[in-house]
Amino acid sequence: MLGIKNGVFRFKILGLQITVEILMPLALLILAWVLSEKYFPSVIYLHNSSNYILLGATGSISLLLSILFHEFGHAYAANILHIPIERIHIYLFGGMAELRHRPLIPIQEFFVSMAGPIVSGVLSLLFFIILYSLDPKTQSLAYFSVHFVAFMNLILAFFNLIPVFPLDGGRALRALIWRKKQNFYSASKLMHRLSSGFIGLFFLVTLILFFTVDSYHSFWLGTFGFYTAYLLMSAKSELTANPEFSELIFKVDTDSSPAQIIDKIMEVNPDALKNAVIPVFIAEKFEFILYGKEVLKSFHSNLTLNDILKKPELGTYINIQDRSTFSADLKFQAEFIPVFIGNEFSGLCDAFEMTFWLNEKKKL
Repeated sequence: MLGIKNGVFRFKILGLQITVEILMPLALLILAWVLSEKYFPSVIYLHNSSNYILLGATGSISLLLSILFHEFGHAYAANILHIPIERIHIYLFGGMAELRHRPLIPIQEFFVSMAGPIVSGVLSLLFFIILYSLDPKTQSLAYFSVHFVAFMNLILAFFNLIPVFPLDGGRALRALIWRKKQNFYSASKLMHRLSSGFIGLFFLVTLILFFTVDSYHSFWLGTFGFYTAYLLMSAKSELTANPEFSELIFKVDTDSSPAQIIDKIMEVNPDALKNAVIPVFIAEKFEFILYGKEVLKSFHSNLTLNDILKKPELGTYINIQDRSTFSADLKFQAEFIPVFIGNEFSGLCDAFEMTFWLNEKKKL
């Protein structure tokens, strides 16, 4: 079912949440006009001008679908690795498969990053095979449409393989550096320098082309350079992040009752409760837990909080002083769980984010 919320179109495909910028229909119309009025007339001659409109519309829609398939590639790879997908978001200049939590080891980041370009490359190959079976002498609309889609997916694959963060190539290269250095933060800092150097080299080539070849090609290369520089600047905070443990904790008073903790979560983010574990203290000792999803069910039944109490076990809390509670291969029972420093309760944390940084800092 199609809906509109927070300025985006929302719908689901195979149970996966898809969001599309609300201005996308206008962007597709503009792209269709550019293709039909500028691009296709410059490469082919058609007797019927209405065919250019058809080719432009087909090209515009196929670009959107190609981006969607590219992001499905990332989502499928994440699903294989049991990393939940928050959504696939399509914006005016591309798309993004948003993961619920980051890849925890280098091979996961590399696999998820490369999946999108691989899908685009496979699509390009399939359309080139179809193109080879068509006769170019017929000057059919099918031939030119297939030709456009084949090259567009090839460009999409190669563009995303450019080693500039946060493009797929940049993420894959960081994963390789991360594996080599065995430290995510060091790999991220080096990736930022490499991305900056690559963009600087790109601008240097643009200037050389401007003075030696022509201004037309240098203009488009320069535009591309500014776009990649913008992407890198937008991702700088991600590359330079090295949070303290206190920054990863959702503060809760140590004497708060389960009901008070639940109320505080509901105030901040009602959707978070279903993915949370609530600690229960008896005489200031951590004795029981409540699963948020069961708490929500109790709101619509005769069950009380006492009826759904569970004993804490590995995967339902993190103790910073006990590595067995945050080992990289531990399966967590919820996304937001209690965090302790010894016997001292600190609050709630994102289980995966806290686990990631705890394990990374243990390597230092």
